[in-house]
Amino acid sequence: MRSKWWGWGDPDTRYPEQMLPRTLAYLESLGIRFTEPRDEPQPPALPPTALTETDREALAAVCEIGTGEEERLVHSLGKSYLDLLSAWKGELERVTDAVAYPRAAREVATLLRVAAAHGVAIVPFGGGTSVLGGVSPVRGVHYAALTVDLRRLNRVLEVDEDSGLVRVESGIAGPDLEAALADHGLTLGHYPQSFHFSTLGGWIATRSAGHASGTYGRMENLVQALTVITPAGEVKTTEAPARSTGPELKHLLLGSEGRLGIVVEAVIRAHPAPEVTAGRGFLLPSFPQALDRCRGMIRGGIRPATVRVSNTEETRALMASRGLKSQDAGSFVLLEFRGSAERVPEEMDRAIAHWTEGRVWDLGGEAASGWEEEYYRAPYLRDELLARGLFVETLETATSWSNLETLYGGVKEALEEAFRAGGTPGAVLCHLSHAYRDGASLYFTLLTTRTPGEERTQWEAVKTAATETLLDLGGTLSHHHGIGMDHRRWMEREHGPVGIRALRALKGALDPKGIMNPGKAWEDSI
Repeated sequence: MRSKWWGWGDPDTRYPEQMLPRTLAYLESLGIRFTEPRDEPQPPALPPTALTETDREALAAVCEIGTGEEERLVHSLGKSYLDLLSAWKGELERVTDAVAYPRAAREVATLLRVAAAHGVAIVPFGGGTSVLGGVSPVRGVHYAALTVDLRRLNRVLEVDEDSGLVRVESGIAGPDLEAALADHGLTLGHYPQSFHFSTLGGWIATRSAGHASGTYGRMENLVQALTVITPAGEVKTTEAPARSTGPELKHLLLGSEGRLGIVVEAVIRAHPAPEVTAGRGFLLPSFPQALDRCRGMIRGGIRPATVRVSNTEETRALMASRGLKSQDAGSFVLLEFRGSAERVPEEMDRAIAHWTEGRVWDLGGEAASGWEEEYYRAPYLRDELLARGLFVETLETATSWSNLETLYGGVKEALEEAFRAGGTPGAVLCHLSHAYRDGASLYFTLLTTRTPGEERTQWEAVKTAATETLLDLGGTLSHHHGIGMDHRRWMEREHGPVGIRALRALKGALDPKGIMNPGKAWEDSI
């Protein structure tokens, strides 16, 4: 399913009308101002393609090439705050020059050879759901940019039910992949918030994590082998379950965000489809207490597929959207288990016993019902808030359990200070989104009023304050969103100068002319 160019998802889907006024009233109670909603933006006029006729003919000899304004527009924006802000303002900073639609790996390989020979940058495109500028058509030193839409590489090629391995082309969308696996009683179990619009290749390129990763794992746990087409040739990793043959090349390609090549095929580890799914909600007096209780659960061996622990601000917002009183809300906790009809009730009983010790409110299964629907429709709320003049951004990180509360408090304080410095009251919503034996992730949602005419400056101030603080306090730059353009400037702090030199050297070996997704993930050498 193609997402609308100026916002999230299906053009015919809106955030529920009965919930929106409650959310707006809650924001108003915090002093956050908003305007009457604007009509959706109209497509701006685009500059003509920079591709010469000779180069267009050379590329069109490989596969279908489109240069129409609508398809160029759709492929020029992702779903980052800056992407959508530029759509609302009608000021697109970059526009792709053409869109290629390969149908086979050999066409991808030929496209890269032709592009390198003609000085054209390549921008891989799956579902276009990057929230960090990952699909922006940056040309770099090249005279034109070609977006390569991979969604015609969408076949399930082989199902090995004995091994639980499935060979799949990378352009397949989440719902199509799950439907194909369901025919064999299997699931990948990977459900990012972008699930309905993103692709397997995009998940691999960003080291994605879905909400059920407590049971099924992140993408690096789900990928057995990769086939990647690079400008230097094909790289294909082994399907062996384990090996001791030097550094694992697969892990250098995972998360490379199209900078080294294009993922065209993957062998993935499928799981038996769950017989039972069961959820439960709890309310604790405070966020620190809930974090500590969550740590005890995970380290005690209880591993839900999904765990979410909301801070007080997010808990109040959740309750307000449902028309519930939000004073002294505490911390809402959601658990979900997936698996066999025998195991899930046992796991749930253990979890209930763990969470209901002391001053805790057991909200029952009803509190968890419908949460996944809300999870998928939340981005539609962002569209409604953007239309009303609000700043809406997210950031996420991860750290060890011992550092989690310090990291949370420091980032929250930095964000609140940035809002005060900008003269606009704001809200910092946060939840623990993924939990591991040694630590967990934190997902922040930031809300305030946009500053007209200074939107980019406002974003830079807030983004810089939060990112510098989380790095100072030992958090990672990103837990599952990736790097794109928005995080690139901090990659040397994440990996160190020697690490960045190693990544540049790898890129030089696989992409000697530097055509692959310029301007993303890490700075190139000059």
